[in-house]
Amino acid sequence: MAARGYATVPEPGQRIVDAQEAKGGTALPWVDMAAFLTEAAALARKDLARAAGSRTFFDRGIFDAAVGLRHVAGVPLEWTLGPTFPYARRVVLVPPHAPWFARAAGRNKGFAEAVAEYQRLVAALKELDVDAITLPPASLETRVTQIEDVFGPP
Repeated sequence: MAARGYATVPEPGQRIVDAQEAKGGTALPWVDMAAFLTEAAALARKDLARAAGSRTFFDRGIFDAAVGLRHVAGVPLEWTLGPTFPYARRVVLVPPHAPWFARAAGRNKGFAEAVAEYQRLVAALKELDVDAITLPPASLETRVTQIEDVFGPP
């Protein structure tokens, strides 16, 4: 998306993992999931503030952290998200795809766990009455084109 001129924000989770591993921290999903998700929500809030007023595509964000916190700690979605859904009312989801999932380096989550997480995300989007567009397995180039078909050019 960025290569085609769109404003983008990288996944908070990977940035947190990198920072925590660099300093020997414990807010890692395989050590303390609640702490990790709390960090992810805080970082995603900062990302949202920086992107305010612009059309920006987020690779995961506060919604993912909110759904995770509800799952692991019972935190209501609105406590993390605030009173309104902070993104467009139409979002794009890419479900886990076993062949791609197996090739991803550094992944500590199993495929079944990724599928369960995806199902929680889908259910929460329905609960919040957000239109979720699901992209089928395809090349990265094809997926970017599909997203452009939904949202238009930069």
